[in-house]
Amino acid sequence: MPETSYQATLKLGIVLLHQRDPSAGETFADAIARCRARLDKTTGLYKARYALAAALVGQAVCDPRWAEESERAGLLAPALENCAAPGVVRDALRDLEMIRAAGVEGLEPAFELLKNARP
Repeated sequence: MPETSYQATLKLGIVLLHQRDPSAGETFADAIARCRARLDKTTGLYKARYALAAALVGQAVCDPRWAEESERAGLLAPALENCAAPGVVRDALRDLEMIRAAGVEGLEPAFELLKNARP
């Protein structure tokens, strides 16, 4: 169902990341496409906006350039632009914690921005 497929695809990407499956990046890209398709129809959807931000982080950490610490801020930039929507911060922090639990390092800029955005 288009209403929830982006959420399921995001969660699948996180599971694949935990399993160190190389298809995680493609799955995050699919989640991004599904979110954008949904947001093209209704731009203010909270769940789609937060899922897009989390999927963009997932895609960033799957990028081979993530290994270069100097590249991380640039890779995270698209995700951080989406995190200002109301209600996104709490859920984005939860998903970032799941991504970090997969052994991903270097997410501090995303965590700092989100924590500073809390009311």
